Amino acid sequence: MAFNGSESILGTSSSPTTIFTSGNVTIPNHQSVHASSSTPDSGGLQIFSSGTAFTAGNHSAIGAAVWAPNAVCSGGAQASVYGSLVCGSIGNVGGWTFISVNPDGNSCHLGY
Repeated sequence: MAFNGSESILGTSSSPTTIFTSGNVTIPNHQSVHASSSTPDSGGLQIFSSGTAFTAGNHSAIGAAVWAPNAVCSGGAQASVYGSLVCGSIGNVGGWTFISVNPDGNSCHLGY
């Protein structure tokens, strides 16, 4: 499954969009994938993959709960993750930011 940035994903934490795929997941360079809102609602998009790769491009962003236990989650530099990644392993070029958005709308950087 390859996102190209033109998708419109409608979902909220109370009514999420859920995607199941048996293949790999790819987010291209400079693209953002999350449920429609001003702040990425990681609970609004759930991705379940049995594929072997989850790839995030350079300067990409994802706001989702990703369950890909067989995948190597990898990608380019400076990707932002709003939500969670469950992967077989995680590797990146560097500069990934894991961000938690508090209920008050303020973000908190959890790791790099």
